[in-house]
Amino acid sequence: MTRNPKQIAQMRKLIGKIKLSCPDLEYLEHLEEWINWGAWSWPPRLKEVPADKINRCGDVLSGPIFTCEGYEWPMYKDLPMAPFIQLDLKRCSRASGIDFGTGLLQVWYGIDQFMGKDAFIRIVPADQVLKEKLIPVPAEMEKLVNSTPALAGWAEQQWSDKAIQIASYKLRRFTIPHTYTFQEEYTKEIRRLDTDCQRMIKELDLLIEYAQERFSTGLHLMGTFYVVQYSPSEYQASGETPFFCIDGEDSECFNFGDGNGQLFFKKDENGQITFSLDWSCY
Repeated sequence: MTRNPKQIAQMRKLIGKIKLSCPDLEYLEHLEEWINWGAWSWPPRLKEVPADKINRCGDVLSGPIFTCEGYEWPMYKDLPMAPFIQLDLKRCSRASGIDFGTGLLQVWYGIDQFMGKDAFIRIVPADQVLKEKLIPVPAEMEKLVNSTPALAGWAEQQWSDKAIQIASYKLRRFTIPHTYTFQEEYTKEIRRLDTDCQRMIKELDLLIEYAQERFSTGLHLMGTFYVVQYSPSEYQASGETPFFCIDGEDSECFNFGDGNGQLFFKKDENGQITFSLDWSCY
């Protein structure tokens, strides 16, 4: 992976200087940690299509996804599960430069299932993903609306609602979790500091404002995410890395409440990749 943006290096350098010259500024530790969580991401280009016209063999953010004999539509409590997301691993590999293998990564939820660990995750092999193998979407999908994090609004009213397809991925964009400036939180403390410290903090605040505008989290492949109930470091400790982050306006088709969700990947010593999902809200 190529180097971080120059603004990140500038922020780290300034933080080091301020630490030496301006003691007892607790926020520096948080800011430094958030910067260290920074990572490159690839935001998707989305398109809305009628649910009955969606390409079920492609990347689907919200809508019916691929099923065939051997990889049937999963059931839970005698009802079909709701598809949460489907991603083409080969396409993700091309966009990110990381080899995730091939096939369709699918995440599903059953009625009344809400925890991240409840998600049913599978990979449909690439050689099975053929349009002529598609089997129909089960009936009674409307019973799943609002009952899981995987909303199935597209299944209501004879599929009149729009589904959301990932058309392609945009150029990469750096992401760091939410940051705030010193002026937003520490105005009184800054006034007590000497002129040199105030100058460096003002310079750092300008870089933070730049980061807020350019490096914010959102909906993207890889990258990092806004901290709600857990942080990237908690997952890094167990060897898990964000694979697909769902945050902001584009996550409104998911039932996260006031929160966000992430698909994580983990590679073992043999190179095997496993995926998991978690989400959180306030």
